[in-house]
Amino acid sequence: MVQIDDLWGEVIRYIYDKDAYVEELKDLLQNHGVTRQSLIIDSCAGSGFPSLDLLSDQFNVLPLDGTQRMIELFNQNAKQKGLDVRSTLLRWEDLPQGFTNKAKAILCRGNSIIYAGNSWGKDDVDIEKAKAAIQQTLKNFYDCLGDSGILYIDKFHKDETAEETIKGRINIFGIPEQLLWRVEHDLDKKTRRWILIREQPDGKRFEYANKGYLLMYEELRMMLLRAGFKKVEEAHLDSETTYTAMLAYK
Repeated sequence: MVQIDDLWGEVIRYIYDKDAYVEELKDLLQNHGVTRQSLIIDSCAGSGFPSLDLLSDQFNVLPLDGTQRMIELFNQNAKQKGLDVRSTLLRWEDLPQGFTNKAKAILCRGNSIIYAGNSWGKDDVDIEKAKAAIQQTLKNFYDCLGDSGILYIDKFHKDETAEETIKGRINIFGIPEQLLWRVEHDLDKKTRRWILIREQPDGKRFEYANKGYLLMYEELRMMLLRAGFKKVEEAHLDSETTYTAMLAYK
């Protein structure tokens, strides 16, 4: 059975100019004092983008993820690239163990933060628990950073429109399919529902729904400050058009 994690590589292909994004991300990191020797924790490394690209360029990246299937995909992709590196299964609540004050930079990308509290891959979320989990996660990130460390974090775009859009075409078991995604906002319940959709030529649909906390830009900024970060600002990358990225400084 095809899982949503198996489709993430296709999603990335359609929402990023991958080469341009990696180069911009490297420039951003280096402009903030991150060298190839600095420890970079990718807290949600997924199937490998962009960590494998950074590792290929000799950056010191520690890849972590909380989903077993993503770990497997990362390790497969690393092997294909000839890299002797493996991702580690670790949930955000366990992150400070062994990493306190160790990292120069932490990456939390792909709108992952809204699924804190383990709602990724689920069509249900306890809002109060999710909000508390987000705040605790940000504090854990802060604790893992050394002095003058930075957190690069993104979330759904601050100007996101709740709608269904076509992303591109994929091939599943020899069948050409269309890849779409739909976003639904529930302002009253404070939820964001993201549905990844495979549509076959006959119109049959396979939907993968994920519900997370409807985390707005200003709320995330305030949560970062409450976690201890001394400054928070938007990070502008020309190649990042799907998510709003932020930099938080310890």
